[in-house]
Amino acid sequence: MDTGKPMNSSSHVRDLAGHPAGPSARILSLPEDDPQFLRLRAMGLCEGRKVSVIRHGSRMILSVSGVRIGLDRDLAARIRITAGP
Repeated sequence: MDTGKPMNSSSHVRDLAGHPAGPSARILSLPEDDPQFLRLRAMGLCEGRKVSVIRHGSRMILSVSGVRIGLDRDLAARIRITAGP
């Protein structure tokens, strides 16, 4: 039966660096073998969490669980998110 909705959300998957400021997204994955990402995980940036981009630039500002985190755009490009419903 066709409901008119996509079968999966893969069309909404992108990297965090490409997500617009404002709307929230859900984190799907972060690299596991990089020490920089271990620190980000400890600060609350981990799979399943909602994240919003507050400011774009070479240094991005994110909001995760009410905490603001500054993040290099190159690192943000390695974080996979899903946007949309």
